[in-house]
Amino acid sequence: MQENGFELFFQLITPSTSHTKGQKPPLHFEILIRMKEADGLIIPPSAFLPAAERYGLIHRIDSWVICHTFALAK
Repeated sequence: MQENGFELFFQLITPSTSHTKGQKPPLHFEILIRMKEADGLIIPPSAFLPAAERYGLIHRIDSWVICHTFALAK
């Protein structure tokens, strides 16, 4: 986290049906996190989140995601 070794990905969530005719539904996104190695290799969350949970670091990752998401939204 200190070396900014994470990267955020945004995945559009689309409804399977539309409940409002004639209006576009609001956009919704799922925010996904990946870890980056120094060589650029992307590590999936299944490879690092269980260890973060086990060692009590998951709240720090959550905070990182929130801070960086809001920074991007500015």
